[in-house]
Amino acid sequence: MNRALLLLVPLTALVLTVPSVHAQKAVYKCVTQGKVEYSHTPCVGAIEIDATPTQGADRWSGQSRKGRDVQRLEFNEQIGRAVRPLTGMDDAQWKTATHRQALSPSARQECDRLDPMLAAQRSRTDAATGEERGRADVRLWQLRRRFADLDC
Repeated sequence: MNRALLLLVPLTALVLTVPSVHAQKAVYKCVTQGKVEYSHTPCVGAIEIDATPTQGADRWSGQSRKGRDVQRLEFNEQIGRAVRPLTGMDDAQWKTATHRQALSPSARQECDRLDPMLAAQRSRTDAATGEERGRADVRLWQLRRRFADLDC
C-alpha cells in the first residue's frame, strides 16, 4: 500500500504540471444510418467533441518525449502569456489571432463575423425541438462548413 502511495504522489504532480493544449481544428462526431464517424468536416446534426492531443510526459530521466509540434505550441502559449498585459487576450483568443494572421484579410474578416454567428446558432440548435431542430442543425452545419472551408 505504501509503495502505491509513493508512486501516486509523483505521478499526480507530473500530471498537474503538464499544461493543456487545445486542438487547432474542431472534431465532429457524426452518426449516419447508425454508423459513427469522426471528422474535421462537419455534418448535419454533428456533435463537436474535445480531441485535445496529449503532449507526452517527461521521463523520469529528464529527457523530453515532446515532439516539435508540442514544443512549438508550448512556446506560443508562453508568448501569449507574456503579451497578455499588452493585448488583453486570453490564451484562446491569442491562439485564434495568431492562427488567423496567415489568412487573407477578407477571410479574417469573415472568420471574425462567423464567430458570434456560430455561438448564437449553437444555442438556437440546443434549444430547438422537432422540425425547428432539423432546420437549426442544417444552419449550424452550413456555418461550421464555411468556418472549416476558411480554415478559421
